[in-house]
This record gives sequence, C-alpha cells and structure tokens, in this order.
Amino acid sequence: YFIQDEEGYYYNYEKNEYLLKGVRGSNDRTRNEKASEQAKLDPVPLGKVYSYINEFLELIREDNGFTDKNTKIDAIELDGTKHIIIDNGIIITNNNWISPHWNCKKIYDKKYDDIKKKFDLERVSDILWFKFTDKGHLAVVASSCDINWDNNLSCGF
Repeated sequence: YFIQDEEGYYYNYEKNEYLLKGVRGSNDRTRNEKASEQAKLDPVPLGKVYSYINEFLELIREDNGFTDKNTKIDAIELDGTKHIIIDNGIIITNNNWISPHWNCKKIYDKKYDDIKKKFDLERVSDILWFKFTDKGHLAVVASSCDINWDNNLSCGF
C-alpha cells in the first residue's frame, strides 16, 4: 500500500523536483491511458474493494496509535436520508444529496460536519470518498470536503 509508484510522478525542471501527476498537471497522458486500460478489466466486487479500503484505513489507524480495530454497524442521516455505516465507511447509493453551499473562501455543508463528528475526524477535509461507475469500476478516490456527485464532470461518470 505504501510504496510510491514512480510512474505517478514527473520531473519539474523549474522546481528541480519530482511532483505528483494530477488532473491539472503536465501534459502527461499516463493517467488517462491507465484509466482506459483499467476500464477494460472486469470490475472487482464492491465488497472486496470495501474490505481493502477498511484494511488500509486500519493500518493508518494503527500507525497513529489506535490499538482497537474499528468494527461496527451503525447509521447516519444526511440530507434526510439514512445511510449505513460499516466499520470505517458510509455506504451511499441512489444519492440525492443537496449540493453544498459555497462562500468566497470555503465550502459549507452540514453533512460534512455530521460526518466529521460521527467519525471523530480533525477536519472535514479528512473525509475520504470513493465513487464507482455504473459498471462497478472505482472511478474516483479523493480526500476532501467537496464530495462531487455531478455526472457532467470527469469525476461524475
């Protein structure tokens, strides 16, 4: 999990350092080419992906001094809809969330405060979110307080 893939970086001559490739990064097409390659594979069942994610989060929790494994079944209500919590995550399907409210400096949405409180996070930007395509492929992995469900954007699939 923790080995950095050199193909995920490019060398920036102005800064004289390696930088992570990203959506707004260099003209490198590696990310798009890899996505096209992965899209041709059969998707792994959601349960297996979810299990790997929880295993990874538990490793991070252990590294931060938590000794008890976070195993639970719970629920959280967001925008008037109850969602199931299993271990470290919320399962959200058929999402109809209300769009977040923006001001000039930051996003505000009570859902993020509720999630932060429920999972005892330091910041709402510590929320990890994963978005799957209709075919079951994992399309987006992000850490932020701007969970995006817009199907018209590249993360919308």
